[in-house]
Amino acid sequence: QSIAQGAVLDIGCGNGSMLMEAFPDRRTLGLDTPHNIQVCRTLFPSREWQTIALDSPVTLPTRFPAVIMADVIEHLLNPEHVLREVARLVGEGGATALISTPERNRKRGLNHMGPPPNTCHVREWTVKELQDLLHAFGLKPRFQFLPTNKRSAMLHTVVAVCRPPSP
Repeated sequence: QSIAQGAVLDIGCGNGSMLMEAFPDRRTLGLDTPHNIQVCRTLFPSREWQTIALDSPVTLPTRFPAVIMADVIEHLLNPEHVLREVARLVGEGGATALISTPERNRKRGLNHMGPPPNTCHVREWTVKELQDLLHAFGLKPRFQFLPTNKRSAMLHTVVAVCRPPSP
């Protein structure tokens, strides 16, 4: 199966609205903090939601051919916990993972060395840094750039597309 088919796992789903807008007819599971999951359950009570602590060791469910982690990694102090599981889902489970984050050099300029102006961000990543991090977990991403938001033409968001290894 591909990301165009089947169920979708959204790691760090926020209030769930982006997941519901993008995949209204799919089986989905949204994972996030207790506060965000409470909002999700209020807004979309018929859908599946679970709390998770992404900065701690986690075990992710394997029944999802598509895994999304949109603008989450920059909020994590210990991204290795969730990336270890994403790599397992891609490698063993055959999932396709999409991991997006603001690209530091495009967003802030080459000379910006931090800290991130957004105080909710622990670390912002360059494409090279993100590539090195994902490679350390055995993921082989392809990168695409997207506008940061619908009102911007600037391509500040990087999306790493990680597919299962070819047989």
